[in-house]
Amino acid sequence: MARSSARRKAKDRTVSLDFTDVESGGGGFKIPEGDYRMAVASVEDTESDAGNSMFKWTFEGKEGKAKGKKFYLYTVYDPPDSLWKLRSLLEALGVDVPDGPLDLDLDEMADLEIIGSVGDEEYQNKTTSKLQDFSSVDDDAGEEDDEPKKGKRKAKKDDDDGEEDEPKKGGKKKSKLDAVSSEEVKAMDDDEMADLVERYDLDVELKEHKTPRRKASAIIAALEEKELLGD
Repeated sequence: MARSSARRKAKDRTVSLDFTDVESGGGGFKIPEGDYRMAVASVEDTESDAGNSMFKWTFEGKEGKAKGKKFYLYTVYDPPDSLWKLRSLLEALGVDVPDGPLDLDLDEMADLEIIGSVGDEEYQNKTTSKLQDFSSVDDDAGEEDDEPKKGKRKAKKDDDDGEEDEPKKGGKKKSKLDAVSSEEVKAMDDDEMADLVERYDLDVELKEHKTPRRKASAIIAALEEKELLGD
């Protein structure tokens, strides 16, 4: 039989991919440890590797270095003895959880907010930031700072003549702002924090943070973003 001179067309091995919102390095990122306001972006009803029913929560950071970043949390709901974590999360989100049956509408969870505690974890041989704990945005405003205060920070004058950071006549630039350490921020009272936010033009809404610790965390993140955080 004569061999056909026609060659078989090579199989098309083109694959369509979409890398929208996919970060390099396995999706890991590193931001300063601390508390950040974040909102529910989505909730997925899925299963764990062990076959247990669970919700996969995706949160989106709303402030500081966490802004726009995605954080993940998993809450198992079957077996029932694992429901404690889900209950804690729902209560932190402001959901009224009864001592009995509850029909949970996952769509109604969208945009509800928590304060997420972000910490460092090892991931693929590098340090990345993970959501490690959470609390309500309406927690007691009188909660004390976990760090002992080391004395209040006095406002510094920019120049020996006591002039402020306002632009001088003739179009001269503002005086260079001094770097502020995280310890200095944690030692401030509410008035000093408000003054720091105003003078350094930080993107922080202090009224959205109920405790001194959370206010300090937001300010520290904003200072680092502006490269004004000292040692």
